[in-house]
Amino acid sequence: MDEIALLTAVLGLNTAIVGFVTSVVTTYRDLLSQKEKNPPPSQPEKDSKTNN
Repeated sequence: MDEIALLTAVLGLNTAIVGFVTSVVTTYRDLLSQKEKNPPPSQPEKDSKTNN
């Protein structure tokens, strides 16, 4: 029975790690896509700095 409990604990830990990594990667990709969608607001600031 101890082996079954250990196996269950290891599988649960692996599932938690995979879920955590998946959430981090998803958040990172969302942040990257937001940066790609929002370059126009940052570009006028750069243009105004170079024009001054």
